[in-house]
Amino acid sequence: MKSYRSFIVLAAALGFTAVAPAQVTTGFAPASLSNVIFNGSLTGATGGANPTGAISLLFASNGLDYSLGAMGDLSSPVPFTYTKTGENTATIVEPQAGMSAPLTVTLSFSSATAGTFAADYGAGKTQSGTFTLSNIPFEAPVTNMSNRVFIRAGEMAIPGFVIDGSAHRRVLIRAVGPGLAPFNVPNVLANPSLQVYRGQTQIAQNEDWSSDSSLAALFTQVGAFSLPAGSRDAALVATLPPGAYTAFVRGGGSSEQGEVLIELYFVD
Repeated sequence: MKSYRSFIVLAAALGFTAVAPAQVTTGFAPASLSNVIFNGSLTGATGGANPTGAISLLFASNGLDYSLGAMGDLSSPVPFTYTKTGENTATIVEPQAGMSAPLTVTLSFSSATAGTFAADYGAGKTQSGTFTLSNIPFEAPVTNMSNRVFIRAGEMAIPGFVIDGSAHRRVLIRAVGPGLAPFNVPNVLANPSLQVYRGQTQIAQNEDWSSDSSLAALFTQVGAFSLPAGSRDAALVATLPPGAYTAFVRGGGSSEQGEVLIELYFVD
């Protein structure tokens, strides 16, 4: 059974609003596909495509189709266009990297939440199977999320997040290594560094949080635990427009490794 706990936290933080998958006008096909989880089971294929396996996707309100991992992680966003073509039929069209022809998926609904699909990749490559739809399983927005990881020497952690909607959001991002020691966490990352990118452009960075005297009060405001004065943890605050962002967290030297807690808080 899949665990969507991480996804629920992320989806709520991104501002997604739960929408029932069956916004029906007539027939079973919904009028739109927004904030819906698509679980598919492959039963056939042509042209060398994989004929078996499972597909889990999130069709989000921001017009992107995300791959949905077993632990609820989102990846590989692709824009999609959904069109209801009949009472019980619909199509999803998505661009394909490196190809002029789009991917076209035809849905045939046998109920408001289930049916069969046929995916045409072009050049004789197809996949087919069955699917179910379900709404995002959360009830209230979440204001922060975190993940503790062990970063090995020469490697980094690369979490991503998306700000949905039309308004700028002020966010606090922390990479806590030494600040975990009071909680009896062993082998902490001694000097984490933090960079935030939008696409290929770096928009913020920090290595030692004490360089910004306003952060201590902000930790209290958002409910984050305090960090020792002068600790080598990293933290930054930034006001960001809607879009997709990536954080890079690594040690201060090529041989440094250890545990680090990566946190994201939505301030306002």
